[in-house]
Amino acid sequence: MLDQKLATLMQRILSKGNDRTNYTPGSQRLIDDFKLGHRRGQTIYFAPHDLSEMASLLRTNGYALKPVDLASLSRSERLAAGTPNEKAGGGSVKQGRISVKASGEGLPILLNDQQIVLPPRCHLDAELLSMAVGSFHQCAIVVENYVAFDCIHQVRLALPDAFRNPLVIYRGDQQESRADFVDSFLKMTGLPVMAFVDIDPSGLLIANSFDNLVAVIAPSAHVLAEQLASPATGRRDLFVQQYPGASMSLDRLQDSSPVFPLWELVLEHRAGVVQERWVGAEITCQPWYPLARINCY
Repeated sequence: MLDQKLATLMQRILSKGNDRTNYTPGSQRLIDDFKLGHRRGQTIYFAPHDLSEMASLLRTNGYALKPVDLASLSRSERLAAGTPNEKAGGGSVKQGRISVKASGEGLPILLNDQQIVLPPRCHLDAELLSMAVGSFHQCAIVVENYVAFDCIHQVRLALPDAFRNPLVIYRGDQQESRADFVDSFLKMTGLPVMAFVDIDPSGLLIANSFDNLVAVIAPSAHVLAEQLASPATGRRDLFVQQYPGASMSLDRLQDSSPVFPLWELVLEHRAGVVQERWVGAEITCQPWYPLARINCY
C-alpha cells in the first residue's frame, strides 16, 4: 500500500532526477512492497522503468509527482495540491483564526460593521484576515487562560472610559486561537493591549511580549500583595518553576513598563497568583500602568 511516507520518498527521488537513493528501512519498502529498484551495499539503484512505475503509482493514488509543503496548507488545499490524505502534514485544523468576545454581558463586539451581542460563555471563532474592527473597540484585552477568557463576564473589571469596550481575545493554545495568530492580529490592527495574565513569572513574560502593551490587569496592590503572601493563594511552586526561564528578560525591565511594578511585587513575595482566582470573586481587577504603582493601592 502506498502511504504518505513512501509517496514522499518517491517524490523526492523523482524531483532530484537521480537513479539511486540511500538505503534505509523506509527505502527498503520500495523493493519489498513494489519491486522497485535493487540494493547494492548501502544504496538502492533504480532502472528507468522503476522511475516510470513510481510516477504511475503516484498519479494513480492521487499524489503529486513533486514534494508538496503540506504543513502550510489547509486540509482542502492539501487534497488539491496532490495528496489523498487531508491530514498529512499535521498541524492544527484551525489556521489563522482567533477567539474573541466582549468583556461583559450585553456588550457588543463589532466586526465588519456588524454589532454582535453574545450570551455569556460564548465567543466567536474568527478568521483574522476577514476581521475589520474599526474604531469601535478602543483596545484589546488578551487573556492568558481559557477559563478566565470563557468567564470574563464574571471578572469585576474596573476600566477607564477610554477603554470602556475592549475586544477580549484568548491568547490561545495549540488548537485554538494560537498565540502567533493573536500576535499577527494585534500587529495588523495596532490596537492598544491590556494583558490579563497570571501574576507569576511566565504570565508577566507573556504580558511583556506585546508590542502595544499599555497596561496589565490585576487586583489592587494591597489585595495582590495579600494573595501573594498567603500560603492559601500564593503559588510559590510556580515562582520556583518559572523564575529561571523568565528572570533574565524580566530583570531587564525599565520602570516605564506596566510589567515592572508587578514583577517587583512577585520578586518581593517569591510567589505567583493565577488569574482564575479572580473569576467570580468579590475582587476588582484594574489596569496597572507604567510608573503608576502608587495609584494601584
